[in-house]
Amino acid sequence: MAAEVLAEIQTARVFCSVLLLGSLPAVKIIVEKMGKEIVEQRDANNRTPLILATMAGHGEVVNHLLSVGGKQHFVFVCSVLCSV
Repeated sequence: MAAEVLAEIQTARVFCSVLLLGSLPAVKIIVEKMGKEIVEQRDANNRTPLILATMAGHGEVVNHLLSVGGKQHFVFVCSVLCSV
């Protein structure tokens, strides 16, 4: 059980990194492997993958996340927060 939790934490960290780097191929692989549910998970700062990709300015990644179920209203919230 502890190994499974550790693996999930490591996957979440990798996913966060590839979102911030804008690696669309890596994002696609992780979403395929982990399932579309990962698109709605939040980090310790309550940010979704869509928010992270938007903050980093990676439009292709944002579009992919939206296509697999990311909630579009979070992009607006992030855009407002980032412009402050």
